Amino acid sequence: MKNNKIPILVPLLSLALILMLAGPSIAQGPSTDQAVRLERELERTDQALERIADAVAQANVPLAELAYEQAKDLQARAWEAFHDDRLVIAAALTKQARERGKVALSLSRQVEQYEGAVVRRLERASENLDRVAETLAGTDRSVLQNLYESTRSNLERAWEFYRAKQYKPALKLADQVDQAARKLMQAAGLSQMADASYERRREAVRDFIDNAGDITAGCESIEAEQQMARARQMLQLADDLNGKRQSGQALATLKRSREAAMQAVRECQGSDQLEKRYQRLLDESERLAEQAEGNEAVQEMLRRTREQLDIAREHIQNDNPEAAAAALQAARLTMQQARRMLGA
Repeated sequence: MKNNKIPILVPLLSLALILMLAGPSIAQGPSTDQAVRLERELERTDQALERIADAVAQANVPLAELAYEQAKDLQARAWEAFHDDRLVIAAALTKQARERGKVALSLSRQVEQYEGAVVRRLERASENLDRVAETLAGTDRSVLQNLYESTRSNLERAWEFYRAKQYKPALKLADQVDQAARKLMQAAGLSQMADASYERRREAVRDFIDNAGDITAGCESIEAEQQMARARQMLQLADDLNGKRQSGQALATLKRSREAAMQAVRECQGSDQLEKRYQRLLDESERLAEQAEGNEAVQEMLRRTREQLDIAREHIQNDNPEAAAAALQAARLTMQQARRMLGA
């Protein structure tokens, strides 16, 4: 009896030993496969972002550039998580990077957004030049006066580009004029602009408020309107405080101004608000389509509007409010262009 059991026991012990030795490799198998698949996904995201980078660079749209930078940051964090073996986090981050990349690509295709950006830059440069003119009036500073006249001439050229709908050269020249106006203001001794730290923060806040205004346009939220109004009031108050050399209070007020604009954006990114904006834009596009029969140019603009609305709808359903808001904004701007072409 005992001798009969030995042949059976030896193979069983051998099998157990083999399984014990092979255990780690078997357990690691699925994890390794998962890592390989995820690495391929990360590489595909890299490739997609490289293609998007070209479109963003050619368009030179500030909102698209911002979305692309966010996508790159998310992808960098995804790779970092991957190398730290945090695979679930890496997968989520690379997915978010692709979504932000899609937003950047969508925005980069909306050249019409140049119009609002150019107007804001031109108006800002005009305001600064007007302040320089007031300071130089009645003085004998011929060098600065000549620089002022040259900058004013460039500003007029920028407006000509804008009126001709040549938005790229207009935006580039507007930036040059704005920079020249700042330098003139510093040279002219304007104390408010002498504080470079304040000015950099102020311009960043003003750009944020301008972008927030674009995002919240057509939101029809009383709270958002009130927050945007508060943001602009805080910006003006910050300027007044800085002009009185109360720099600490001025910087704190700038922060409150940005926070108010951010709150306005949040108010317009709720699912209910996004759904209302989507439906309102869809209804308006359908009304314009009825008026645009036979007008191929307008019909093309409305086709692009519907594409953006489809993208927005998908993002709303996937609970991606930032991407949905960006697509709705792109749709609104494109439809505005169609409305102008139609003369409605």
